[in-house]
Amino acid sequence: MEEVEYKDYTQEDATKDGIGYVVSRLSKKVLLNGNVIGKIIIEDNSLRISKAFIDSIKDKDAKTYYQNLNITNSFYLRKIWFDKTFLYSGKLENFFDYTMNNMPTWSLLWCVPNICGKSFIEQLGGFVPPLYPIPNDKIRLFSLDI
Repeated sequence: MEEVEYKDYTQEDATKDGIGYVVSRLSKKVLLNGNVIGKIIIEDNSLRISKAFIDSIKDKDAKTYYQNLNITNSFYLRKIWFDKTFLYSGKLENFFDYTMNNMPTWSLLWCVPNICGKSFIEQLGGFVPPLYPIPNDKIRLFSLDI
C-alpha cells in the first residue's frame, strides 16, 4: 500500500542538495513509502517593485497595484522538483495543495517559471502574470486568498 507523507524541507536538506541560499520554513517535501518524490522550495524573499519604477508610472490604478504588491505578504517559489514517474498521478497537485494550505492566508507566491520548473507550473495552473506589467516580465503570481 502506498504511504504518502508530507514533511518540512529543511536547511539541512538544502545543504545536502547543494543549495546555498536560506530556504523558508514553508518549504516542503513529499515522500512515498519513505522515498522523496517531490520538493517545493520556497525562499522568504518578498516581491518588490522599485520606487523609481513606481514613480515613473502615470496610471493611478497601476501605481496603486505596484504599491500593494510591495506590501503584500509574498514568498519566492525557488524550485519545484517532482519525480516524473508520478507526474500525472495527482500526487503533484495534492502536494502543491498541501504546501499552499500550510502558508499564511492572504499571501502571494511568485516565481519565474523557467527557473523554478516551467512544466510543473503549467501542470499546476493558477500562476498568472501580474495585472500590470512589471520590470521582470517573466514573473508569475499565485494568490493565496483563502
